[in-house]
Amino acid sequence: MRWCWLLMLRVGLLAATPPGTGQPEVGAQGGPRFETVELGALIERVVEPYRPTLPPGIKLEVQKEDLPSIQTDQTLLSRALTNLVENALQAMPNGGLLTVTARRAGDTVQIALADTGVGMDEEGVRRAFEPYFSTKTAGSGLGLANARRNIETCGGQIELSSRLGAGTTVTVTVPIDRRAATARG
Repeated sequence: MRWCWLLMLRVGLLAATPPGTGQPEVGAQGGPRFETVELGALIERVVEPYRPTLPPGIKLEVQKEDLPSIQTDQTLLSRALTNLVENALQAMPNGGLLTVTARRAGDTVQIALADTGVGMDEEGVRRAFEPYFSTKTAGSGLGLANARRNIETCGGQIELSSRLGAGTTVTVTVPIDRRAATARG
């Protein structure tokens, strides 16, 4: 677990507030910091530290179209994606493939993380975003809850589909221009 903390420290993704507090993980200014972010570069910054340390038998592929810049809090979105990558890698103890796909979908961008891991049963899918719920023997059960909170703070949505023994896909949808999405309500 220490290597994960060190990795997150190195890429600047440590939480600014304690997990499980129910509050968004905000920056030093006390609230989300929305700015123009090149999404393709952000995705690469999240996955790149994992590439040299992937366990044997695990492959990581990134497929991204020509992505637009988006208005978001890059720290919150990075933390959410990091949690999702961590969960996917942990779900493949015997090896597998994690595919991160990002594409524009109208006035939003969808980022799908699909793993070929152990998957979840129906109860696991239903409860996946509950704080402290976990299908793993180790871990806090806060990763998906924190990811959802961060994505929603960025004006986005997160969905999960899974089949036991066949893997899990988590799809994050975020607006390209959060201000325009907020104005539409």
